[in-house]
Amino acid sequence: MKMDFGVVNYNGGPALLRCVDSILAQEGVEVQVRVFDNASADGSADALAEHAPTVQTVRSDRNLGYAGAVNRLVERMDGDVVVLCNMDLEFVPGWARAVLAALRKHPGADAVASVVVETTEPPRLNSLGVRFYPDLHAQNEGSGEPYRPERVEEQAQLAFGAYGAVMCFRRTALQDIRFDESFFLFFEETDFFLRFHLLGHDTVLAPDALVYHERSHSTRRYSTLKLYYGERNRLTTVFKLLPAWYWPVSLWHSVGRYLRLARTASAGRGGDGEGPGATPAMPPRWVIIGTILRAWSAAVVRLPATLAARRRFWRGAPASPRDALALMRRYRLPASRLTIR
Repeated sequence: MKMDFGVVNYNGGPALLRCVDSILAQEGVEVQVRVFDNASADGSADALAEHAPTVQTVRSDRNLGYAGAVNRLVERMDGDVVVLCNMDLEFVPGWARAVLAALRKHPGADAVASVVVETTEPPRLNSLGVRFYPDLHAQNEGSGEPYRPERVEEQAQLAFGAYGAVMCFRRTALQDIRFDESFFLFFEETDFFLRFHLLGHDTVLAPDALVYHERSHSTRRYSTLKLYYGERNRLTTVFKLLPAWYWPVSLWHSVGRYLRLARTASAGRGGDGEGPGATPAMPPRWVIIGTILRAWSAAVVRLPATLAARRRFWRGAPASPRDALALMRRYRLPASRLTIR
């Protein structure tokens, strides 16, 4: 079975070369690697051409965002299994075999979630799938917990979806669904997997599919860029997929989430020092509030286009907005587990 890897690069530097090397080192599986360069300015695309000349690279003259890049990659892919990923990953040599084993074990599943571990010492989990707060805020399952194989085994079951840093699909499942390019950055994979599941596709976690992730390589942690796009796109997805009567309920839960997280924000505002491994300082509270207001305003301005997308999706879906709400509640995130990372 042929596996097609599509890597999205944006100023990846040496991380891109490490990622490609780890893909080419996969054991017992035929792999093909394609890279979509999102108008990088650091010379990483040239470095890759010299380092791995057999890798196919598509160079864009402008940054299409993550959703635009993965859509262009899928258009070019012809493998039985398609992998879409960031450039800041390193796959363990047996990753591909573990993914194929999961697909054989679960023939009804069309997507596979990996065990994503941060490049920290000691290693900590980055994601075992996704959970939802009642306002559709998405948080990675297990994020920040120490990496323990037994913790992973507990989660080895059908999952909501894969973390956007690395997503794996049967090629046939992507024929009639695309990532929403209007999102540009952040939350595009959550919106995608909601629609993916509502169209009848399942995702399974492969407990042995281990990949290491250098978090926030292109955008720093606690950045207002992440906050803006994450909140704008989350609200856009609420308008697109959840029942209209639930929209004010979502707003109420969002206010509660902001207040709850505000009580813990002061602990992270100072960061943890300087240097490559340091956690950056959190922005001042007034900046955070202003960013959230801008995000909500942008989502409201986009509402006519969002409602048109809503009508198009539900017209052809074998489900309803009530099913979207039930799916969110099935993978519920308790308030006690909300974190800022």
